[in-house]
Amino acid sequence: MDTQEWIVVSVILLVLALAAIGLGLYIFTKPPPKKLKNPPAGTAGESPSG
Repeated sequence: MDTQEWIVVSVILLVLALAAIGLGLYIFTKPPPKKLKNPPAGTAGESPSG
């Protein structure tokens, strides 16, 4: 392969690697979904008092 092709392939691999690392960090570091806390509050709000 030519030098330009090597550069293009290396850049694509770098971008894919960075994207995979970013996704992994985002998935592992983001806080847990708030949907778990919504059902209790939702049921309490939906049921009319009195």
